[in-house]
Amino acid sequence: AMRATYQLNQEKLEYNYRVLEERDHENQSTINQQKRKIARLRDILSSLKAKYAESDRNFQDENMKLTEEYKRITEQFKDLQAKYRHFEAADVKQYREVWEMNETEVADLVRKVLQADKVIHQQQMGITWNPPSEEVFASPWAAKEAGQDQSKEDEGEEMDEEASAEAQLQDRLVDPRFKKLQELLCDEAGFL
Repeated sequence: AMRATYQLNQEKLEYNYRVLEERDHENQSTINQQKRKIARLRDILSSLKAKYAESDRNFQDENMKLTEEYKRITEQFKDLQAKYRHFEAADVKQYREVWEMNETEVADLVRKVLQADKVIHQQQMGITWNPPSEEVFASPWAAKEAGQDQSKEDEGEEMDEEASAEAQLQDRLVDPRFKKLQELLCDEAGFL
């Protein structure tokens, strides 16, 4: 019975040894698989790190280029604004000089026309002539330099004055003296 027990224990030990060897073999295989997996994942990680570093470098380069281009364009814009202001001032100055050269001549012509208008009113039409205000001869530059910007109230007053002037014109057109003058003008102006 001792021998049988010894034999049974020996078989159990051999069986357990084979099971342990098999498990050891499986564990070694699993360890090798995990080592290969770790190596593969390390390769992927190092590849991704390299791609990230390259992308980061490219983006930084692109960012620097765009920043430099932005600075360059901003400087060009500032230069363009300065040139615009310069040419605008030069154009205004030149326009003003031409205006001032012609202003006296035009004022003399307007005075002659007003004198002719006065003669026509008094001698031909026989009505009182009211000269326009001296503002007709005022330079527009003087008003600008004085900083007299027209407000909405002034515009309203101007519109009232325009309506009043139009009403006076309508009254004159209805006046029989003007009616005859209009007919005469229409008859005599046929050659035009």
